[in-house]
Amino acid sequence: LPATLLQAFLKLLFDTRFAFEQLEVACLGAGLAALEQAFDAALEVLCANTPYKNHWIYTFPKDSEFAEFYLGNGPAKKPSVSRLPIGGDKMMEEIAAAHDMVIVEDAPLDPRTDKKIVAELQCRTIINVPIIFDKRNLGSLGTGTFGEEGVRLPSPAVRDLLKAVAQAAPLLAAGE
Repeated sequence: LPATLLQAFLKLLFDTRFAFEQLEVACLGAGLAALEQAFDAALEVLCANTPYKNHWIYTFPKDSEFAEFYLGNGPAKKPSVSRLPIGGDKMMEEIAAAHDMVIVEDAPLDPRTDKKIVAELQCRTIINVPIIFDKRNLGSLGTGTFGEEGVRLPSPAVRDLLKAVAQAAPLLAAGE
């Protein structure tokens, strides 16, 4: 992973506008022309700088009743659930409507979660950050813990980094 890309993401924590420009230059300079490569690099930054090893991106296509899996890493690279219904699922409805981070501290105990999916994936902590562009929630950057990893809430610094990466996602998409 190019050091300039990592520096640009970290700079997002302090000066979003300037960092967006740096991030764009870093992506282009690293030859990350393909959107998937750019998102892959973003997920690598999260792996290296957060306690979470699973990250994913789901998109919310306009006028769709489903969230579509776009990309993931770690065990989330090939999800068992690639298309999630939004309507009728309390958690997905909240995530699709969100303009701020949605955190589920312990999925088996949270009334918003689909217990069948939680049991199948052994979900524990689930964190989703909306990807907002032009006031529209385009999707969600997600992370969390599973099985023996236990419950692990994000620190303020990790929350800031997750938000910064989610804010950069439309920029990465625009650069394609």
